[in-house]
Amino acid sequence: MPYERLIAMKFTKMHGLGNDFVIVHGEQELPANVSELAVAVCNRHFGIGADGLVYILPSESADVRMRIINSDGSEAEQCGNAIRCVSTYVVEHGYVKRDELAIETRLVCSMFRSFVRTDAFMLCV
Repeated sequence: MPYERLIAMKFTKMHGLGNDFVIVHGEQELPANVSELAVAVCNRHFGIGADGLVYILPSESADVRMRIINSDGSEAEQCGNAIRCVSTYVVEHGYVKRDELAIETRLVCSMFRSFVRTDAFMLCV
């Protein structure tokens, strides 16, 4: 990806049980060049470096919709470790204020129960 085509984006880097992800929230849809963008962003030598680029998007059937673009540019149907990161992100940032949250993926809509301890932040999904 030529540098003149790079875009500025706000992101959070997260990891879940050995996988690391670049999390993007606030977009309405995936960008047109998302496969090319994922390859560039996930490159561990010249990009941020990650196993995947994860977009948290609005959903009509769940609290949020998650789209996972692998580091090779392909799209995954779902990923348990990415769901852990998305769950943590939406709870920590106050987008979901209930004990249960629903996350839509390409494959299914999954329900999760979060557990938060106030003495040391912990989220179990």
